[in-house]
Amino acid sequence: MKISVKLLLVIVGLALAGAPAAPAAEINHDISLGGLVFLPQDGLFSTGLGGELVYRYWLSPFWGLTATFGATHIGVKHDRLQVAPGTSGSFDLFPLGGDLSCNIIDLDPVRLNVNLGLGYALVSSSATCLNIVNERVDMKLDDIYYGTVGLDGDWALTKHWGLFAAAQYRHDFSKNKIQTVDGPLRATEFSGFSLQLGLRCNF
Repeated sequence: MKISVKLLLVIVGLALAGAPAAPAAEINHDISLGGLVFLPQDGLFSTGLGGELVYRYWLSPFWGLTATFGATHIGVKHDRLQVAPGTSGSFDLFPLGGDLSCNIIDLDPVRLNVNLGLGYALVSSSATCLNIVNERVDMKLDDIYYGTVGLDGDWALTKHWGLFAAAQYRHDFSKNKIQTVDGPLRATEFSGFSLQLGLRCNF
């Protein structure tokens, strides 16, 4: 009986000594905050500037889900006669979106992901134009629904911090029309490309 106990203690001791250390907690969240440049396709709009906050949860090493919040200020080009004379002002977009992310490159310190998503954006307008009797009237647009496809990547600076960059194409599904008190002017859309640069935190 004593020999059995000693043998058991030896086996347990060897097992504990040879057991691998417990793995470190996985990093399966990241948050990105960056500046944004938006290049609209519609000639009415000038280049937009803004920023986005993106939270991503990694379901596995390869697949993740993201939530995006942001704001973009887009100016209206002056005197766009194909819309109405005397155009001026701007539109502000406040997007809320969700993406499915797929990691395609993970070579420390570089990661690259492909993203596909859908979103909704509130539209606030301060744009105006002149009507047929030369009175200044407000230009309005409804909120938009859009789809996105893009790439984002980061370069690790430390275990938890890195620089990130992203490129994305946004397609506006809304079939929007510019409206004034005198009625609709013409169809428009907020489709275009965006470029981002900022910081990413992994935790």
